[in-house]
Amino acid sequence: MAGEGEHTHTIVGYSLIKGIGDGEPIASERFSVGGHEWVLLFYPDGKRSSSSDPQLGPGDALARMAPPGRRDTTNEYAALFVALIGEGPNPQGVVNTNEGKVVRAFHRFTLVDQTGQGRDLTKGRTREAGAVKISCARQDPNARNCHGYRKFVKRNILEDPARGFLANDTIIIKYTIELVVSSGGALSRSSNGPSKAELIKVPPPSIGKDLGELFYSGQNSDYVIVVDQDGEQEEIKVHRMLLESRSPFFRGMLESNMAEAQQGRYVVRDMLAPVVKAVLHFIYTDQLPEEHEGTNLEVAMAQHLLAAADMYQLTRLRRICERRLCESVDVETAATTLALAEQNHAEELKRVCLDFVSRHLAAVMQTDGYRHMTRSCPSLQAELLQVIASTGAAAAAAAAGHERAHGVHRGHPQHVRRLEEGSDERRVRQRRGE
Repeated sequence: MAGEGEHTHTIVGYSLIKGIGDGEPIASERFSVGGHEWVLLFYPDGKRSSSSDPQLGPGDALARMAPPGRRDTTNEYAALFVALIGEGPNPQGVVNTNEGKVVRAFHRFTLVDQTGQGRDLTKGRTREAGAVKISCARQDPNARNCHGYRKFVKRNILEDPARGFLANDTIIIKYTIELVVSSGGALSRSSNGPSKAELIKVPPPSIGKDLGELFYSGQNSDYVIVVDQDGEQEEIKVHRMLLESRSPFFRGMLESNMAEAQQGRYVVRDMLAPVVKAVLHFIYTDQLPEEHEGTNLEVAMAQHLLAAADMYQLTRLRRICERRLCESVDVETAATTLALAEQNHAEELKRVCLDFVSRHLAAVMQTDGYRHMTRSCPSLQAELLQVIASTGAAAAAAAAGHERAHGVHRGHPQHVRRLEEGSDERRVRQRRGE
């Protein structure tokens, strides 16, 4: 018999992760099938074969940091793997072989066509080829504990708008698994209760929670952040060492002879108190407060936090805000977010907003945000025109290619097809003299 399961890995903000480098995965959330824990690993810049790194270990699966120096982004393929990363108390389908303990399964990976035309890209082993064996020995660096495709999809196909795989800067990957489960027999692992190791429960890391409690208690604090709003001041007790270690801005200021370093206090006048507190919470814990996590992060707060992240040089916070703003770009917020991206060096967010505004210009021009953008960042109007012009040129080239492919020529005896400059509509005009 077989235990079945599926998982959807939705990757929002593809433009932000593109260029992360060869061998750097974007991991899905953990999911369980058959008493085993799995994770999907999408490599936007590919994963080249390496004799020194034949398979992916558990540490790589969840939190792999990009190496310093230049990143290799020349691979023409994006890669996709599934990795076995853990077991519950009663894992199914574990068998003993001469390769050690393994589980056998049929895997199917699908890149979803988001246009709804059903042109999904699916890869997986057929029944005739037999089930894939994945090792349970995750501590063995030579064990094969993942399965997938280094050449899952060509990047130019993935990014082709006509294919529908990349929509609104989002990719959707669906994964299904059929776990082969033996009932009895010499190969089945005995289930006489949990192993000794399973009896010892290791708690999750708690340093972020502990430092968060330190921040809110103010215990042993040695520095003060003062939020000054229209003459009303609120003092927040903090720890100088943590500010210096987490923020290059604070490190430069506090290691200097500036008054803020000598007086033991730093006054913030251009930022709201809730924003300052959220930034400090992030500095201590490396995550936002629960009320601002994920989809709870409202657009207005994300905009404020992006400006703060740029000022205090908090790269991870910047990326979180950029990603949330990319998810929520609409007619009302696009122009304001575009101006914000321009002012705070958020290049990928700026590109996404320019593309959106260029495609919805008439509606966006009616918003207060557009009027604010033209006043605060007038140069963006010229950049918008460039994007619109390049989009029109690309559409014209695509139309010409379509005409050649279907045998439509300008010398056709009946009609001439022409793409009007600056328009997305094809118009059929009769030739003179007909």
